Amino acid sequence: MNTRKWRSALGPHLVPALVLAVLPLAAAAVETAEIEFPTSCDASVQGRFNHAVTMLHSFEYPETSKLFADILAADPDCAMARWGIAMSIWHQIWAPPSVAELEQGARVLAATAGMEMTSREAGYIDAIKSFFSDTDPLTHGERSRAYQGRMAALHAEHLDDPDAGALYALSLLATADPTDKSYAHQYHAAGILNWIRETRPRHPGVLHYIIHSYDYPGLAHLALSAATVYAEAAPESAHAQHMPSHIF
Repeated sequence: MNTRKWRSALGPHLVPALVLAVLPLAAAAVETAEIEFPTSCDASVQGRFNHAVTMLHSFEYPETSKLFADILAADPDCAMARWGIAMSIWHQIWAPPSVAELEQGARVLAATAGMEMTSREAGYIDAIKSFFSDTDPLTHGERSRAYQGRMAALHAEHLDDPDAGALYALSLLATADPTDKSYAHQYHAAGILNWIRETRPRHPGVLHYIIHSYDYPGLAHLALSAATVYAEAAPESAHAQHMPSHIF
């Protein structure tokens, strides 16, 4: 699908993801399970950063907070390490952060002010800052939607960045209305993820979030192909070994 057609697909009348789910996938040889997440951090930490993002996509939050902290210790000027720490604090589709965790995230991100970063990195950091902009638990929904809006913009500006698309899809799942039985957010997320999967068939975040998108009795069959390969694509994650059981 070309860029123009995909931008159109992101409109309010998104083609239902169950149609996209049956599109033939590109050969698995074009992608490995390991994430490639370019940063302006020191080259010596890039491999560790890729690994940390790989684990982040599988919700290994205690581990990723340590990985990103170690990266920051090795390269104090790595603004995206602070992004990773903050992302590890907010467990998007599990539970809202506590006041203490919101304060921690705000402190971590405040130190990015004035740090050198690319425009793409600034987009990631601006998005997560919008979530940690208030410590009042009652504004959780509002802050989650603000993050979602910024991730939508980042994804639209960087259609070649599979992680921006995957994390935007996750933000849609995090802001889905649990009473909406049309599953509008879930179908929207799955449409994005299945589009990315055409060229990134072993991207752990894409596979993981497809499972969550279709984790409902009437939709589970649409995630079967993702469920059969997710554990293999993220072998270090205990969560990845468990998630396919939701579908099976």
